[in-house]
Amino acid sequence: MWTTFTQQAGLYPQPLVIGLAVLCIVGGLPLAMNLIPPNRWGGVRLRKTLSDERIWYLANSYCGKALVLTGVITIICAVALRLTAMPPATYGSICVIVLFGGIVLMAVTTLIYVWRIS
Repeated sequence: MWTTFTQQAGLYPQPLVIGLAVLCIVGGLPLAMNLIPPNRWGGVRLRKTLSDERIWYLANSYCGKALVLTGVITIICAVALRLTAMPPATYGSICVIVLFGGIVLMAVTTLIYVWRIS
């Protein structure tokens, strides 16, 4: 569907990709700066993080930094790839892979980090 839409319209999804990356940065900064206290609505909410405030702040700081890094890398990728003669469908696919791949990597590494801290 994504490929069909971008091929038919000849549009580059750069504003959408950069917008999502900015949301990652904006969402990750309060976590990285330890501004979010332990709660049940936002942040890394695991039994281990909710039971110990020190672990909460360590885990959320790690996750926030990874989320900000994902956003920055996605923006750099989106801008750099747009400077090439890449077709819109390929551009969109690569940007989405970078963004969501970064989010998955952030989630997995955060879980491993939380598992290892005591």
